[in-house]
Amino acid sequence: MTRGRTDADLARIPGGGKGMIEQHLAAAERNGVHVRFDAPVTRLVTASDGAVHGVVLAGGDVLESRAVVLAAAWSTRLASLPRKC
Repeated sequence: MTRGRTDADLARIPGGGKGMIEQHLAAAERNGVHVRFDAPVTRLVTASDGAVHGVVLAGGDVLESRAVVLAAAWSTRLASLPRKC
């Protein structure tokens, strides 16, 4: 059975929680993943079957991909997004 990370687990990782994130980011980049920070998304680009295959950024750039992972801190802006983009 797996369990979540504890404070003791993080203490054994160089740099703690921040170090763990840095390790994950480095591994993702080594595998060709492009990560964008502070890149507000205004719209998801979807196929006719509803599958997401890209995003439109606030600046108008369209990024298409085989996979899209969105992450955001909770905020009133996030809470105000429509349930279905």
